[in-house]
Amino acid sequence: MRGDEPRLTFADFASLPWAESLASCPHEEIGKFCELLTTEAERRKQAGDDRGAQAYRFLVAIGALRATFDQPGRSWEAQFKGLLGPNDLDEEDLNLLESLLPHVRKVDYRARVCDVLWCLRPRKNPAHARDAVCAYLEAAEKLRTDKPSPHRTCRVRRALQLAALLGTDKEEYRAVIAYVEAAAAEAQQAAQPWLGADFQQMLLDQRVGDPAQYAALCAAEATRWEQEGNFVWAYRYWKLRVQWVAKLRDTVAYKEARLRAGECQVEDAKATAARSCGAAKTKLAQAIETLRQAGAAETRIAELRRLHDEYALKSLDEMGSVPLPREPFQRATEAAVKAAIEGVRGKTFADALIWMAEYYRPTESAAMREALIKQAQNSPLLMLIGRNFVGARGRTIARSEGGLDVDEQRILSRMYEMAGQVEWHFRTVAVRTAIGEIMAEHNPQMADLAFLLAPNPLIEPGREMLFAEGLMAGLRDDWVVSAHLLVPQVEHMLRYMLQMVGAETTALSPDGVEDVFGLDRLLRSTPKLQEMIGPDLMFDLRGILVERAGLNLRNNLAHGLIPAGAFYGAGPVNLWWLVLHMLSRPFFNSPQVADQSVPE
Repeated sequence: MRGDEPRLTFADFASLPWAESLASCPHEEIGKFCELLTTEAERRKQAGDDRGAQAYRFLVAIGALRATFDQPGRSWEAQFKGLLGPNDLDEEDLNLLESLLPHVRKVDYRARVCDVLWCLRPRKNPAHARDAVCAYLEAAEKLRTDKPSPHRTCRVRRALQLAALLGTDKEEYRAVIAYVEAAAAEAQQAAQPWLGADFQQMLLDQRVGDPAQYAALCAAEATRWEQEGNFVWAYRYWKLRVQWVAKLRDTVAYKEARLRAGECQVEDAKATAARSCGAAKTKLAQAIETLRQAGAAETRIAELRRLHDEYALKSLDEMGSVPLPREPFQRATEAAVKAAIEGVRGKTFADALIWMAEYYRPTESAAMREALIKQAQNSPLLMLIGRNFVGARGRTIARSEGGLDVDEQRILSRMYEMAGQVEWHFRTVAVRTAIGEIMAEHNPQMADLAFLLAPNPLIEPGREMLFAEGLMAGLRDDWVVSAHLLVPQVEHMLRYMLQMVGAETTALSPDGVEDVFGLDRLLRSTPKLQEMIGPDLMFDLRGILVERAGLNLRNNLAHGLIPAGAFYGAGPVNLWWLVLHMLSRPFFNSPQVADQSVPE
């Protein structure tokens, strides 16, 4: 944003050697120009020349704009905080930028200025687009390298986009297409597969080029890289051939190319397995899908599925743990244990249960979401990295894609992950500790739970004994029985709550069959339920019972995916506490527990 800075004029730049500074830069890429200009802006600021520093920051802001041409209705956006963005540039700024254009001798920066003027002026000036096309091609030539680099192809791709906007019948468009075709041929001769593939994709995107010629070229390149053992580039060229032969309507060649592409992915996965079975598993899953869509034989698919299962199982041995700060984590665990013991010690059995139900609270989902969003804004790389959630036998059970945008589903996945690592973990420790203390002081029987269950507005009459058995099993540290009893009863309880307020809990099919809403639908698609129990309790129920990025207890239990030892973990214990918490709500702050003190 501008803040209180005065507006710049051409006179401010006329007194500065900015053009000479740009021209003297030994590099040809705009990012290097911005580094030089940023250094000069800082030097001016340190010397007390605020006006000069502001002028150099203006030039940095133009050079640092990030292209968003692949997104409909967008062209440029600010890449860094504190710099002017396209929405900050008004007509006077654009006029100033145009007055500086004749003095810009570095072609990559000149291309940027022309492109920005073309995109941001309400009344388009074709001369800006034509100048940008020429400057981008010239910059591409200056950015030639014998190593993989996106800089050259990015300039050519943008030149092609602008030329197409000017008109495919214009000389600029024909010139760029000729450049691309010549560059693709040159890349093949120079054994630069990254360039050849990029330039061919540009031709495909523009629907130009001889399909027969390029299909043959792709087959030759793919075979060549297969023979050299580089299956990544072989795959890329088989995929390009798929697109070219599709234009020829050659169904046999089309299927063959797709199968060859999938087999290249298989070979790449096998090579990757020597380094990481986890990465190989992911690659092989993609290969299987490619081959399945290409119509590969079922026997081949079954063979690869067996190999995928083998990689998945081996990947478990590769997984390490992310170390948490030991000392604070240990202190927090010790504090949770101490609070649990002091909270229930010396109380009657009923009061101890009510204290435990009230003292611990559902996860504060709004605060967690706010913290994660703030973290994503301050450290974008944390959200940029995607995540795989792995279940039994190394299976990938959920994925959270990475990205710079603060996507709601991505935030939710991170929230469930964080809750499993922190909130639900500490609650498990505390609840099991409190239960141990209660059982050491009391010898409760099933009848001792009657105060909690009968009558209780959340339990349909006739089901009290099922809840009593589930709660009693948890008190006896039998979490296998507790989970198997309480999971279906919670589902019924939620439906019963909705029925009591007249909400729909069934769906009627056209042929008259009536199906009850399952737990997934109740927790994901029933706003009335969240209104009744609140967003925090809803978050815990969803994360613990049905979310793959969470504990997914209901689905894992129903499909027999939980080994015996895992029943003593966070899922069953937290579900037990959630049931206790919900059933105990009528007792919160009642005279029965009002005189009991809650430890700090």
